[in-house]
Amino acid sequence: AFGLDGDNVLNYTLSRTELASLVGATYETVVRMLKKLEENDVVQNIGKKIKVINIKEIEKHCLKNL
Repeated sequence: AFGLDGDNVLNYTLSRTELASLVGATYETVVRMLKKLEENDVVQNIGKKIKVINIKEIEKHCLKNL
């Protein structure tokens, strides 16, 4: 199941290729977007793990696209 652990790290590890397939994007787009999110202090990439730093920013973008 997807979710966050106590440190706000996604408790499900996905490769960038798996993540791209899941969201219907290319590998390159996923890498670019994760880098942009990290530069904007929204997430922190820790190897194959992703730590959520600013959940409100993620929610804002998710709700905007509904």
